[in-house]
Order: sequence, then C-alpha cells, then structure tokens
Amino acid sequence: RREIFIDGEAYLEVAKNDSCPFIVFAKGCCVEVKGTAFNISAYEFDTDVSVVLVHGKVNVSNSEKSVTLEPGEMVTVSEADFSTKTNVNVENHISWVHNILVCDDESLENIFSKLRLCYGQEFVIGPGVSIISVTGKLYLKEDLHEVLCSISYSVPIKYEERNGVIYVFRNDLEDGQSFIR
Repeated sequence: RREIFIDGEAYLEVAKNDSCPFIVFAKGCCVEVKGTAFNISAYEFDTDVSVVLVHGKVNVSNSEKSVTLEPGEMVTVSEADFSTKTNVNVENHISWVHNILVCDDESLENIFSKLRLCYGQEFVIGPGVSIISVTGKLYLKEDLHEVLCSISYSVPIKYEERNGVIYVFRNDLEDGQSFIR
C-alpha cells in the first residue's frame, strides 16, 4: 500500500497500480486513488475536506459514507457528512499549482486567508473589507506587495505594513471609520 496523510492542500498525479493501492488520509476522510489526478484541500483551520477530480477515478469515504467521483466533480466531506457531488471548473481549483489564484465571487476574507498560507504573512482585516467579493485571476508573484497592489487597483482597499503585520482597510469609508488604529 502507498499511503500519505494530508494537512493542507495538495495536487496529486498518481500512476495506476492495482497491486499497490494509493490512499490519502485527511481529517477522518479517506481517498482511494485508482490512477488519476486530483486536488485535495484539508487545512487545519477548515473543518471540511474537499476533493476535486481532474481525471481518472477516486473513491472518497468517511466512517459513514462513500462516493466515487468522475472527472470534473467535487465533493466536500466533514467528519459526519458529505456534500452533494457538484460539477466544477477544475482549473479554478488547481490554478494555485501555476501560481494563479482564480476567484469566482470570492470574499476578500477568503482571499487574504489564502495569501496568508501562500506567503506566510499575517493580515489584519479592517471593517467592511471581508464583505467585498471579487471575480478574476490573481497572479501570485514573489513580491507580495505586487500582489497587494493588484488587489488595491481592483477594489477599494489600502494596506500598510507595521511590525511585520499587514493591515488592510477600506479606502472608501469616511476617515476614522476605515480602521481602528
């Protein structure tokens, strides 16, 4: 048996080998791989595990249920439940492999959570920022400030770095409302 344990996110391409199965474990979830490419997201801060199948077949299970995914499908698993399988745009879920973050009506709160993981940078989000949603592609570059400038050109935010922490606030609120200093 080939087995790995995931805490975070991984894109895996696995060669088929019936005599030596490949199993991925994450938060009480088990993904049995049949020779395939798929993305699994199982971050410590998130209660769910999501699996998106690019090609091939995988069987996703927990202690209660099991489901087989076809290419282009996604399922989200918690310790107690499975979401309904949904058809997704696979590229949106694996673009991070190519340093691109694809956002489809995604909140800035989620985007900054992903940037925290990508860059290891702490962000403090001011009032009103988390409710702003964006759609588009964000090219993740070596310099985080280039990425932040791209975001600030598209949405009404400003940011500043103080003592190793980046504070993000709305710049369309009246003075004094945008951030508590």
